[in-house]
Amino acid sequence: MSIAVIGARKWGQAIKFALSSKNDVVITSRKERKIKDFVSLQTALDKKHLIIVISAQQINEWLEKNFKYKKDQKILVASKGIDT
Repeated sequence: MSIAVIGARKWGQAIKFALSSKNDVVITSRKERKIKDFVSLQTALDKKHLIIVISAQQINEWLEKNFKYKKDQKILVASKGIDT
């Protein structure tokens, strides 16, 4: 399975690590990081499966600014926190 994790802090890296043993997983964030399999946001958004792990308070704004749904794309929001 081809998966992109959007959010490269500790939680995103943990999810990537957990899924990487049996899947093709890449990771991205708004700041470039020296992480194995780090890709651009556009490359990540082209994957069929997305896991979004940015903070809950930023999800709505991030989706409006960056996200265009593609047919058959599967999305999991695994953010931490509560949007006030």
